[in-house]
Amino acid sequence: MSQKVNTIVGFVIIGIIVATVLVLTNLFLKKQAEIAQIQIPVPTPIQKEIDQNKADLADTQPANSVQNTDMQGWKVYKNDHYGIEYKYPQNWVFMENPDESPHYISFHDKNLSDPSSKPTFTILVVSSSPDYINNSTNNKLPTPTPEEVWQKSYSKYPIVIIGNNIKARQLPSSGCAREIAFFHDGYEFHYVDNESACNNSGQIQKQILSTFKFTDSVDTSGWKTYRSVNPAFKFKYPFDWVLLPKTNEKYAPTDKILMADISKIYCCDKSVDDGVCMKIFWSSDAQKYPNIENIISKKKKGSRSVEKYNYGKFEGIKYESVGAYPGMTKEQSVELYFKTDGGFYSIIWYSIDPNGKSDYQRYLTPILDSFTVLN
Repeated sequence: MSQKVNTIVGFVIIGIIVATVLVLTNLFLKKQAEIAQIQIPVPTPIQKEIDQNKADLADTQPANSVQNTDMQGWKVYKNDHYGIEYKYPQNWVFMENPDESPHYISFHDKNLSDPSSKPTFTILVVSSSPDYINNSTNNKLPTPTPEEVWQKSYSKYPIVIIGNNIKARQLPSSGCAREIAFFHDGYEFHYVDNESACNNSGQIQKQILSTFKFTDSVDTSGWKTYRSVNPAFKFKYPFDWVLLPKTNEKYAPTDKILMADISKIYCCDKSVDDGVCMKIFWSSDAQKYPNIENIISKKKKGSRSVEKYNYGKFEGIKYESVGAYPGMTKEQSVELYFKTDGGFYSIIWYSIDPNGKSDYQRYLTPILDSFTVLN
């Protein structure tokens, strides 16, 4: 009997020991899990750099930093002659001298006490580089174009992007002034900002520059329409141009000619010194349609620059040279042709631009766009 009791007591003791071990093991594992959840964060190298950058930005950000001004309601300045456009604040005014060289467009806040002595910023427009004029010899254009000369002269200055992805050059300046220069379509532009570095208006100047863009378009809303009956065609032309429909005895009866002159020129004669002459020919003899390659070959003998030029339904050539007039007189010519069922048309465009002040070539594209053969 005592032996059975001892056996039972033994099993009880072993059970107590096992249960105790299990309880202790469970408590130990639970404690380890809690410790594992409490981790000291160890920043990675990347996280350290991010945190440091945030701290640096917080330290360098000026307390009175200028926020972007709402541009809603800003005025639009657009100059079709130079093909430029940008916006400026509604309470600003501008002055300009279109008849002088260089042409300046000066903007300022109308609340300034003396804006005439210190305009907020000015845009100067200059014709092609003087080097371009000095290198002209033998009535031919120099090897480098005006833009090539300009780019070479300003290549030492850093490039900055303004407006509608326009590449400009940041020029050296002193004090509060800042000057940016760029070249476009035969003109040199200088943006001179006199005050941006000295006061909070600098942010407004930056916003004005951000709206700057080249339009490369001519406003044709006020143009006239010329309509011909025989041959039947029409096109638009500037309101201040003079049209002279006529035939010429040296052309065959099958040919007709229309002369279109800008108002200051008479009859497209050789005395032209500033302006455009456009001649429109029509021939019912399809055999007279020229070979473009032959024309290029002939023109290359007397002109510096001759190239094939196609536009829409037209094919032909364009070439330029420097005339004998004082200063840099650019002579630009375009000869275009296209066939019709009854024959073919040809358009001869000739412009003279003394001193590079005008860009008559900009008128040609909208004229060609409006040229329509009527049924």
